[in-house]
Amino acid sequence: MSYETWFGVVYLSGLAGELGVNVTITSVLLAAPWIGSIGQLIGLWVLFRETSYRSYTLKVAALARACWIVPVFTAAYWGFWTWKVQAPFPVEAWFKLTTVFACLSALLGASSSTAWLSWVKALVPSRFQGRFFGVRQRYVMLTLAAAHFIASYWVGWRPGGSYLGYWMLGLCALVSAGISTFLLAKVEDAPAVKSLTGVSFWDALKEPWADLPFRNLVIFGAVFNFAVQFVGPFFPYYFTKELHIPMSLVSLWIVLVVAGSFVTSSYWGKRIDHSKDPRGVMFFCSHLISISPLFYLMGSAALVKFIAPFEYFINGIAWSGFNLAIMTLLFQKSSGRNPPFYFSIHVATSGVLGALGNFLGGNLSVVLHEYGGFRACFLLGTILRFAAVYFSIPLLWGSFGEGFSKLFGSRRLSAGK
Repeated sequence: MSYETWFGVVYLSGLAGELGVNVTITSVLLAAPWIGSIGQLIGLWVLFRETSYRSYTLKVAALARACWIVPVFTAAYWGFWTWKVQAPFPVEAWFKLTTVFACLSALLGASSSTAWLSWVKALVPSRFQGRFFGVRQRYVMLTLAAAHFIASYWVGWRPGGSYLGYWMLGLCALVSAGISTFLLAKVEDAPAVKSLTGVSFWDALKEPWADLPFRNLVIFGAVFNFAVQFVGPFFPYYFTKELHIPMSLVSLWIVLVVAGSFVTSSYWGKRIDHSKDPRGVMFFCSHLISISPLFYLMGSAALVKFIAPFEYFINGIAWSGFNLAIMTLLFQKSSGRNPPFYFSIHVATSGVLGALGNFLGGNLSVVLHEYGGFRACFLLGTILRFAAVYFSIPLLWGSFGEGFSKLFGSRRLSAGK
């Protein structure tokens, strides 16, 4: 998680804003994790030719993490060369190179995540999956807090005007990737992967789409991710480029997201296990996530600095519950013969719409420049998020009537009201 944080959209977005990289290149770079989600389908084809989930996950994850060696050491080489000849650093060329390798890394990483989910599903008994992920998330949050504290120190280090602090962060990310892969290799293997005897690959791929409850979950997840990615990755870019807020301060705000998630993850996990129905937690938390962009409609850096710490903390609480609920729902609905196909369809579909939302949101901010740019997109993003939330009611509950009845305890509520 430290590796993914330091090479993630937050710091790439902040760096792009500080360097003044144009929105089009930035939007493609920030969409890389979602573009790479199509690797899920490639991973499926290869997975069932492997003997174990563990073996496949380790090989592909290691290769995905190694892709970042190229941008990190290219930055070092070009940085030394430009310093030697007293020339400006080729910012746009480096960002284009990084975009290519970020997409390649995401493609490989996504193809290994199918095996990882199947691996975890096989190892963790269903009766306490909510508590398992809740406890796991607390440890992850502690690590992320440390990662962001380290980042807040390094990103502001610019000796001689060079962005050496960001480079040190990239080097730390590569070291973390190596340590993470070593630790992952210590986890015991799951039972051997079952072959698709008598079933073609394409027939197995169709199975999840024929499962109506799962298909509805996939549709909601993809639509909501489109709405979230429409503006979500651009907050650091907006803060650093347009409001001139230092990325080191944004890093500290993100620690508050981690803190919010840490203090509530165990509670959400227990609540989900107790209720046996994660949809209520998902519905509540998605409202908090949906209202988030409204707090940044003002164009004042002073107001943002005052509001952001509180909003980031609440956002951490909301995402903690939402992620645990979606993960549990995914495990509940992937009840077919081949769980990896269910996981892949979910991630790939969500990723394609996430990439589309990211690209549209970033470029629309340019079109709407006269109407506030990113602030206009924040308003549109809020509307899209709420529309996705209420779109989920008939999908996940069967009808508006049944959904509202279960959510709010009303005994008699017709579907037409």
